[in-house]
Amino acid sequence: MDNLYIFSGVKMTTKDLMFYVVTMYRYGDREKHSYVLGVWDDKEQAIKEAEKEQEFRGGNKYYPEVVEFVLNSREYNNFVLPLRLWSR
Repeated sequence: MDNLYIFSGVKMTTKDLMFYVVTMYRYGDREKHSYVLGVWDDKEQAIKEAEKEQEFRGGNKYYPEVVEFVLNSREYNNFVLPLRLWSR
């Protein structure tokens, strides 16, 4: 069961407070250049945008990672789309 939160008089559950951060990594390497593509409140949209950006960047130069977070929390819940480590 989700926890119940009230913000500005509006009842919300933990699911309402989840968001998805998309980070793009050059060659799938966390030690190389990376950038945050964006943040979405819809998991499927975040994955779609991550894949679209990967294709836009040439398909094999930048690889996405999508991580699920809860608003106002330091901890992440899971890797929705884990970073794939690619051999060079």
